[in-house]
Amino acid sequence: MNHRFSQFDACFAATILMFLSFWAGGLGAQEALHLTKSEIRTTRGELVSIESGKLAVPSNRDRPEDARVTLAFVRVLGPERDNAPPTFVLAGGPGDSGIDVVRGMIAKGGPNVQAILRGDIVGVDQRGTGASQPNLEVHARLTLPLNQACSKQDYAEQLGRAFRDTARQIRQKGVALGDFNILENAADIDELRAALGYDKMALWGTSFGSQLGLTIIKNYPESVERAVFHSPEGLDHTWKHPLWVDECIVRIADGDRTILETLRRVLMKLEKSPVMQSIVDPRTGRRLEVVIGPFDIQLMVWSAVSKRETMSQLVAGLGAMDRGDFRFPAAWVARYRAAAEVGNAMKHLMDHSSGVSQTRLNAIRQAETQCPLSDVLNVTLEVGAESWGVEPLPGSHREPFVSDHPVLLFCGDYDARTPLQNSRQILGGLSNGRLVVVQGGGHGFVPSPQILGIVRDFYVGLPIPREQTLRAGRYP
Repeated sequence: MNHRFSQFDACFAATILMFLSFWAGGLGAQEALHLTKSEIRTTRGELVSIESGKLAVPSNRDRPEDARVTLAFVRVLGPERDNAPPTFVLAGGPGDSGIDVVRGMIAKGGPNVQAILRGDIVGVDQRGTGASQPNLEVHARLTLPLNQACSKQDYAEQLGRAFRDTARQIRQKGVALGDFNILENAADIDELRAALGYDKMALWGTSFGSQLGLTIIKNYPESVERAVFHSPEGLDHTWKHPLWVDECIVRIADGDRTILETLRRVLMKLEKSPVMQSIVDPRTGRRLEVVIGPFDIQLMVWSAVSKRETMSQLVAGLGAMDRGDFRFPAAWVARYRAAAEVGNAMKHLMDHSSGVSQTRLNAIRQAETQCPLSDVLNVTLEVGAESWGVEPLPGSHREPFVSDHPVLLFCGDYDARTPLQNSRQILGGLSNGRLVVVQGGGHGFVPSPQILGIVRDFYVGLPIPREQTLRAGRYP
């Protein structure tokens, strides 16, 4: 028997092998993408079909044969899905659930939301969080007793210890912490886009979700048609600028800069002598004695200016403290110390991976000497940089970039977490960018009729001013 292949035999065999490889690869992709169907009932009683799925992706694209990450997602089919790109919803946090965001959008808005976005809506639980696996949720608690003031040093030491313990627990499960960075996160989204068969996608991101969206535009420009970002955070905005936060606090006080002096006086009094305040625990009815120091107030103010529901209490609360009434902060301190924990390590790892440029860090350090909140804004990032045992991404990730993608930005002028200066810096690199300043708006997206109307116009390509201002509203 002649065992030698002719040239024809070799070509034929190669063709068969290529076909089998292609077929097997396609089968593998289908096996990796699992879809199930269900329904969501809206607040108006309408039933909307929704698909749930999972996709396995590399934990690290530099080690594609290594461990895998399973992304959980949902998809709502759009009424004009053949004529409009899908909208990928990128949750903030980091660590919030994109699945929950989409379910909430549909439950509250139903067909109205679908009509505005037109195409499919895809919500993803980003790697490390929600229904995606592995989930990096670890409940490492901090021990912050009520009978002594919490100093920055005590807080940093406890947080660093909790971070290191969390990192050790996760590594013992075989998880590489360095894989949970924003570049791999962006690659996940683009890989899911391709797996679902879309040529291009629209992006819808809030806070960290906007930073993730900008990372996708920078690294996968051909995959993106347009984007809408709320409370935008640029690639070098993870570390907070104290002067920008001060300006936001002044706006919350209707332009009265004396609020900063009031805050300084309160902090100086507590530095000299911490205050013990007696309160009643509303959950148990027990009387609590809470000792409050300056670091407690700095943490509380930073938390208050990050949430719309507490911003209105800030001015009155500082005035009361200046008069010696610490009941309001005592209640906040009691709740915070009881609940203080690491939470999901993904949040800290994503923020740590984004890092900070030397130029921005120098500006932050200089501002810390002038601003009453000082270095409290970035204490978690500082501790994390020394505790997680992974390096942030290289400086090239944070470098400004220009894009001609249509991008619509919404920013509340009361938002200290992602202040207005963020949006203006981002807008400078977007030749087709548009900015809507929401007066009195805080952090996050508030779907007022006026805002939804602007989003509708943007999605169909109607002209929108380069910058405009509107009053904050609420969902009807």
